[in-house]
Amino acid sequence: MSTIKNRLKILRTKEGITQDELAQIINKELKENEKPISKMVISNWENNKHTIKPDKAQILANHFGVSVGYLLGYEMNLKEAHEKLKEFNSTLPTVKEFDEVLFEKQEKRFKRFVQFVSDEEMKIKDRNLVLIFNLLVSSDETFGVNQIYPFLLDEKDEYHFTNQEKSE
Repeated sequence: MSTIKNRLKILRTKEGITQDELAQIINKELKENEKPISKMVISNWENNKHTIKPDKAQILANHFGVSVGYLLGYEMNLKEAHEKLKEFNSTLPTVKEFDEVLFEKQEKRFKRFVQFVSDEEMKIKDRNLVLIFNLLVSSDETFGVNQIYPFLLDEKDEYHFTNQEKSE
């Protein structure tokens, strides 16, 4: 028995036909020596009580104008894929939100940098202070997306990172 729910009932009801009518449609496509399909068999297929055999799945798929994979629940149609993508995209930040978070973090870093310069009693012109900060930020490969949305490093990345530290 399949754990993936097939779409037979959805396709049948969408077309507005009964299980009896669908059984008759399939039976017209069967070879003479094949056992006819009953309403009960259709019901069992729709409720995943029995697996649809490949030859019958092909007949059904042809009738409904879908692929066997779609009929059996293994593939998504374009509309479903679009809906899932929309749902996923709604969880992602917009470019504006991303920029705002990045700007806030950058602003905090700049304030800490200015505080550091002040604490160390360094005398640096404002223009040069900004240039030095920008140089530090541009050479800092760790700042950016990973600080806003940190992801765990896998073993390979961690190994690469620690080896990079050792070589410097």
